[in-house]
Amino acid sequence: MVKTPLDIRRLSTEQKIGMMLFARTPVDREDLEFLLSLVRNHSLGGVHVSGRFAYRCGMTVEELASLICNTADYPVLIADDMENGYSAGTRLPSQMMICNTGDPELAYYAGRITGAEAREHGFNLVFGPVLDIALNRKNSSVGVRAFSSELSDIMKFGEAYIKGCQEEGMVVTAKHFPGVGACSGDPHIGLPVLDADYNTLISRELVPFISAIRNADLSGIMMGHIMVPSVDNEYPATLSSKLVGLLRDLGFDGLVITDSLSMFALLNSYPSRLCYQKAMTAGNDMVLMDYRISCRESYERMLEIYRQGMISDLQIEAAATRVLAAQNRTLSPQVKTGLSPEFIKEKVSKMNTASIIDKHRNGAPDKLDDGNDLLFIFQKGVMYINPVTGITERTDYDFSSAKAAVGRYFPLASTTELSEYPSKPETEDILRQTSSFGRIVFVVAVRSVSYQGSVDLSERLQNIISGLGRKVSAVLYAGCPIGVEDYINVDRIICFSEETESQKEAVKILSGSDK
Repeated sequence: MVKTPLDIRRLSTEQKIGMMLFARTPVDREDLEFLLSLVRNHSLGGVHVSGRFAYRCGMTVEELASLICNTADYPVLIADDMENGYSAGTRLPSQMMICNTGDPELAYYAGRITGAEAREHGFNLVFGPVLDIALNRKNSSVGVRAFSSELSDIMKFGEAYIKGCQEEGMVVTAKHFPGVGACSGDPHIGLPVLDADYNTLISRELVPFISAIRNADLSGIMMGHIMVPSVDNEYPATLSSKLVGLLRDLGFDGLVITDSLSMFALLNSYPSRLCYQKAMTAGNDMVLMDYRISCRESYERMLEIYRQGMISDLQIEAAATRVLAAQNRTLSPQVKTGLSPEFIKEKVSKMNTASIIDKHRNGAPDKLDDGNDLLFIFQKGVMYINPVTGITERTDYDFSSAKAAVGRYFPLASTTELSEYPSKPETEDILRQTSSFGRIVFVVAVRSVSYQGSVDLSERLQNIISGLGRKVSAVLYAGCPIGVEDYINVDRIICFSEETESQKEAVKILSGSDK
């Protein structure tokens, strides 16, 4: 359907309030019909269409996005996180792995590939890139999602990604303002606190955002669930007029949206209705609603906030105007050149292979010889009971590519598996196995995943690695490389990503082969 820009002068207050709503995947078919009615009535600003919840409507992500896109005669915002590229498109490595290549052009093409493939399926806004600074290794919500611990790298790679994605007609919402990377913890679980004064904020956390505003025509920013007592000791950035005001004082007049109101950083600290109220009145242009409640309830809450006189017509007008401006940006034509399948494959291959970091110390050799005395131990996931279905499932790690590479480069070696959190019998068994081998290589992963609350290898695995001592020739580590050598005490750690090519390349590097 042809999209026509909306005219703010023709929208009622109720429609403008709808523009401030960033809906989530509907809770059921009835809620979907309500959402579509808002779209038909020009009363909805955007929808986060997530694969995690598409089942609630009995549809795939692509079907749901297509339905919303085809229903709208205006450029409604349709979004997802896309931190590893568009979910149904080309799988990209994490931001940090791309930064590890040292080539900002690869970040530019990561943005273009993401944008081009997302646009093909009706999406036009990405929740990203992450501009947090990876300063705290214990921050489980950042890790490899960030580009780097260095400001200069974040600026170069972040701006390159933003430019590439926006060239494809996407709106980007850089996150998580003012910056959560120096904190510990995960806002999905609790409320992080940034202990930084105003001067530190300006000279550290805010630098990547300021630079992107000035140099990359940054189109949007997502506020983070983070307490900054030096600016506001009562509310986190998402709900703080002082911190949203600080962002506007920097000269940013683009789209400002909240992070999800479903996160427990908020829900364990404030009543849900108060979160909606403060999110609107703080100066955010859009409220990313709680996915646990319906679109109808969220919209009606926002109407009630207005009818109770808690937000002014002037503030609603300003927010809706910026939402429409963001929507209209998506009407710009895509570049649509230079992204052939062959070109994309070449660039992604380089991202995966050039990003590997080989950490040596104590004169560790560059080559590990094959032999019958060599054992590779692959980490596997843990069993758990799904609280929704009651079915026992496994959080697994797919190291099949690494295993195949071991078969190629180390044909004489043996392989086995060990759980991420090994039980006493498993630990005893693995130690029994290792007693027959002179050299051990661990292949492990630590993911920066919401609600996981951990960025380190489990202490159980750490203790086994430590206990095996000099037998451990190397650890192949798929996770955040920053500071990993501080808690894994081995002479060689090769940091890679879980992507297929990266797994193969890590094993190849370990072998010293040039083939």
